[in-house]
Amino acid sequence: MRQAAEVGVPVRLTLHQLRMYPLEVQTDQVFVTENPAILRAACALGASAPAMVCTEGVPSAAAHRLLAGAISAALWWRNDFDWVGCASPRRP
Repeated sequence: MRQAAEVGVPVRLTLHQLRMYPLEVQTDQVFVTENPAILRAACALGASAPAMVCTEGVPSAAAHRLLAGAISAALWWRNDFDWVGCASPRRP
């Protein structure tokens, strides 16, 4: 997982993976989006892309666990103005 992050390759994380191998979020900003197209666009930046989490709609338990570990990071949350986007929480 770390090697992928170092070169800017997105990784799908499951709750099981996060339980087995807890990740420590070591950045001061995390950008969160519910739209995979935003993540794809950010991938063009490669390793210079900011830390980003894509929830693909409603945040999963894995997303909540990962973001809960971002204690000192500012979360910049972007949602669509639709039912799913409006219902997404701002901070897990």
